[in-house]
Amino acid sequence: MKKIIFMLSVFMCCSGFGWNSGGAPVATATRAGKVKPGTGLSVASDGTLTVTGASSVSAISSDITIGSSHSVVTVSGNTTITLPTAVGIEGKQYIIIKTDSATTQATVVTTSSQTINGMLTVYLNTQYEVLRVLSDNSNWLIY
Repeated sequence: MKKIIFMLSVFMCCSGFGWNSGGAPVATATRAGKVKPGTGLSVASDGTLTVTGASSVSAISSDITIGSSHSVVTVSGNTTITLPTAVGIEGKQYIIIKTDSATTQATVVTTSSQTINGMLTVYLNTQYEVLRVLSDNSNWLIY
């Protein structure tokens, strides 16, 4: 256990992150500019690191445009999921999972002719098929 804590301490300190005297995580000013919006991390001017945006799971069974309140979306039935614009939310991620065993199809589409790995539409056809997408600030990437 001591070895793990030591390794974590070395990583945090060497990567520009550490802890203040109260035990709260902090980031150095040189690392503060490296944190990207939409990643669930923010750094205050005093170097305090805040982790936000815990994943929520939304069960969907009818057509929907997902937004900032969504993170993990489970889909059942013949459903169309529209991703929001990728512009302005670089680093935002969504996980979409088809959960039903029926011969239904979940259709994932984009807005404004944006693409998902170069495609306008992605289909989920089998139970527990997963689509993970990430905004690159202009389109969506599957990862």
